Amino acid sequence: MDEILRWNSSQNGVYYMYLPRDSTWTPQIVLLNSATEVLGIDTGNQIEESIILASNGKVLYTVNGLAITKCYADIFYYPFDQHDCTLDILSPLDKEHMVLKSIEFDFYFLPTNSKEWTIIDILKENTTHKFSAVFDHNRVIFTVRFKRKPEFLILNILIPIIALGLTNPLVFVLPESSGERVSLAVTNLLTMVFFLNLVADSLPRSSDPISMLNISIMIQIGNSIFILIFTILTIIISDKTVKNDPVPNALKNLLMRIAIRKIKKNAVGSEGCEMENQTLGRCGKSISGEGDHENSTGKEKAKTPDWITWEYISNMTNKACLRMFLLLIIGNWLSYVIFICWPSIVK
Repeated sequence: MDEILRWNSSQNGVYYMYLPRDSTWTPQIVLLNSATEVLGIDTGNQIEESIILASNGKVLYTVNGLAITKCYADIFYYPFDQHDCTLDILSPLDKEHMVLKSIEFDFYFLPTNSKEWTIIDILKENTTHKFSAVFDHNRVIFTVRFKRKPEFLILNILIPIIALGLTNPLVFVLPESSGERVSLAVTNLLTMVFFLNLVADSLPRSSDPISMLNISIMIQIGNSIFILIFTILTIIISDKTVKNDPVPNALKNLLMRIAIRKIKKNAVGSEGCEMENQTLGRCGKSISGEGDHENSTGKEKAKTPDWITWEYISNMTNKACLRMFLLLIIGNWLSYVIFICWPSIVK
C-alpha cells in the first residue's frame, strides 16, 4: 500500500486503474533453487506487464511466469510414485525494508494437458534466511505435491512382466521331444532383459533409491537364468533316458532315502510300513528295520529298486522345478505388491 498514490474515488468515480509496471516500484523476488543460471522468474516481456492501482493506495502486482526448478525424484514406488517439488522464493531486500510472506488462500489448479502427472496439493511455509549476522531476509517455500498416473505403465509394462514371469516355468511342462524348451527359456530371458531396459530408460539416472520394480525385474531375470540352466539339465537327463544309460547306484540310494523320508513323514503305522516296503521293492522289512538295512552286507546294499530310472528322475526334476520356480516368482511379485501397498496400509 502506497499512501502517496491514494485518491478520492467518490469525486471522479474511478476506483482502480491499470498502469505499466515501470511506472511505480515493484518488488523483486529470487528463486533460490533455480535449475538455470537465471535466479529470477521469467515473466516474458516486462514492458507489456501492468499493475493494478486501487483508490485506497493498494497496488496489485501479479507475477505470471515460468520458473524452472530442480527436484529430487523418489522412484522407489515407481510407477506409483509421488513427488514433492519446492519453489524456494527469497526477497533480495532484508525484512526491515521488504516483507515477503504467503497468505492463506485456496489454490485453483488450472486444467493441464499432462497425461503423466496429477497435482495433489500445494503447501506453503514462511521462514527467514540469514545471509550475514546483521540482515535477515524473508523466504517463502511453496511445495508442489504431485503423483504419476500409473494406468499406462500398468497395462504396458507391469502386467506383461508379471504374466511373462508366471508363464516362464511352463517350459518344464513342455515335452522334451518337442525340442523347443531351450528356445522358449532363452526367449523369456531376453524379453525380461528388454523390459528391464524399457523401465530403466523411463527413470532418472539415480541410485538413491533404486526402483522396487527394477529390483523385482532383476530377481525375475535371475529366475529366468536358473530356469534356463535347469532346462538344459532336464534335456541332458532326457537324453540319458533315450540312450538307456544305467543310473549310478549312489544316485539311486540318495533318491531312495528321500522317498523313504517322505513316506515316513506322510504315513505312520502298518500302512506306512506297507508303503515303504513297496518303495524299496521288497517285502519282509519294517520301518524299524531301517538300521538293519543300513548295516546289511554289501550284496544287500547293491540291491536297489528298479523303479528308479532316468525317466523317473526326469519327471521328478520337471515337477520340482515347476513348483519351485512358480513359488519363487509368485513370492517375488507378492513382495512387490506388499511394498507398494504398505504406505497406504500404514496410513
